[in-house]
Amino acid sequence: MTIAERARLAGFSHVDADPEADALIAALDEQASMPAIQRLRAAAAELLRPRIGARLLDVGCGTGEVARALAGIVGANGTVVGVEASATMLDEARRRTGHSNPNVEFRSGDIEQLDFEDAAFDGVTCERVLQHVAEPRTAMDELVRVTGPGGRVVVVDTDWGMHAIHGADPRLTSRVVECWAAHAANGWSGRRLPGLFVDAGMSDPVVVAETFTSTDGQRPTAPPFTTMAAAAGRAGALTADEAHTWLAQLTDAGERGRFFWAVTMFAVAATRPQAAHPTTTTRPH
Repeated sequence: MTIAERARLAGFSHVDADPEADALIAALDEQASMPAIQRLRAAAAELLRPRIGARLLDVGCGTGEVARALAGIVGANGTVVGVEASATMLDEARRRTGHSNPNVEFRSGDIEQLDFEDAAFDGVTCERVLQHVAEPRTAMDELVRVTGPGGRVVVVDTDWGMHAIHGADPRLTSRVVECWAAHAANGWSGRRLPGLFVDAGMSDPVVVAETFTSTDGQRPTAPPFTTMAAAAGRAGALTADEAHTWLAQLTDAGERGRFFWAVTMFAVAATRPQAAHPTTTTRPH
């Protein structure tokens, strides 16, 4: 199998067009089981400060796991709305939810143009979406716009520039990591979040960091490593031979118990002030 073929799981930006979308859903499930993700989600839920009877929005809800968890907190008198751009993910979220959570609903939507009125929610959360958005300022303004004054906005995202990989030639690794962050829609999203909050009129954001680590020797044979090698090859950061060499070195390191991987994620939260942000605009419900 070529690097390009192994890179078919390039990300979650085009799930509906992927013939192996089931593998992407399985990847989300695997990630949800990771202690680092669980800790970050717990921190994000605490930062959101959900209360019984609240109306909450989960943007980029995926399979709906976070939305269902929040529904259990807001109770029967509360509501959680999950918004997702992918029809595949929406179908899976609805299937998994069934009739067990009547206070959860899922809708198709675009983070850069949310179909809700101003101040429609008591709190808004968004996990690992902005890294896929080329204009994160627009997306951030929308998250704030639909949050009521005094409501909380929590955004969780990865910073692909804060990425440590051991097991291959450090020079090749450096080129791969730099290329991966630079050619993503918003690869340095994590470090940009506090500034985006301030730009959107949200002062004094609270920041929580969590670093995922792995010594699993099987990881170099699967995404994101195969995907990263392919992206570096397409961008000209590595030749085809160098890309194959990089993956082979990581695979060998994994077999010898010498592989290490770490990437840092952030949860950032703030309260929307009582005064409306001057850039907000009302959209129809």
